Amino acid sequence: MKQILYTITAMAVVMSLGSARADAQKVLKIGKTEIVLQSPMKIQDVKVADTGDVTVTIETVKSKDGSVRKSTKKRHYLGYSKTFTDVYFGMGLSTTGSFGGERYYPLVQYGKAMDLQTGLKFFYRPARWYAIGTQIQYSFYSYRIDGAAAAGFIGEPVPGIINAEYFRSDNIGTAWLNRFYIYRRFFIELGVYGDYSMSKRYMVKTDAGKLKYRDCTRFTPLQAGVQASVNINSFSVYVKYRITDMFNHDILPMDPPRLDVGAMLSF
Repeated sequence: MKQILYTITAMAVVMSLGSARADAQKVLKIGKTEIVLQSPMKIQDVKVADTGDVTVTIETVKSKDGSVRKSTKKRHYLGYSKTFTDVYFGMGLSTTGSFGGERYYPLVQYGKAMDLQTGLKFFYRPARWYAIGTQIQYSFYSYRIDGAAAAGFIGEPVPGIINAEYFRSDNIGTAWLNRFYIYRRFFIELGVYGDYSMSKRYMVKTDAGKLKYRDCTRFTPLQAGVQASVNINSFSVYVKYRITDMFNHDILPMDPPRLDVGAMLSF
């Protein structure tokens, strides 16, 4: 369909030339296709290489004596965009990994402790092997825990029989990112991130209903950490390690898991 549109456009331009000299070469470029307005007319694609100089040969026919002249010129193509944006969605699970040796409180059910994240990444690529960027992100953390209320996590008794306990947070954040290209679409990404918790709550499900506790003296609003990922095309495996504390250690001496491992898709 595109070639048909290109041809119709070229024919309209040729007819509008009217009395133009037959040996005057004109080139109409649409995207990666060049239409050489000559007799006979010629349509050709400009091949874009990954990098370096590309030699493009254009052949013209002079109508007076039928002689053929070939002209060549070089053009330089980067083969990649210097600025670009990624839309991404990721999901991970909490692990027992820790660099501080701390015990986690409350007791976390690791198969039911997870994070979700989605957002935009903005990059500037000054070199073929490197890009620097930032991100705007929404993240959600959920930890299924046991025995927290009985151990005084809330600071008051919970009515009824406890069936399940959760600590959850909704966050917005940003990051400073460094992307290192190893080979084409295979790259490694390293960065530091910061989150602001819009909502933090401890939830208890009992036989009498569901209760939510939002004690701001117990839960800290700002978080920071490091993140890394290994990427192939649009798929990546990532790790995030939180450096700051989620709980106020003057009241709650321990913290939820700090290390998350997950998978991400980019578009």
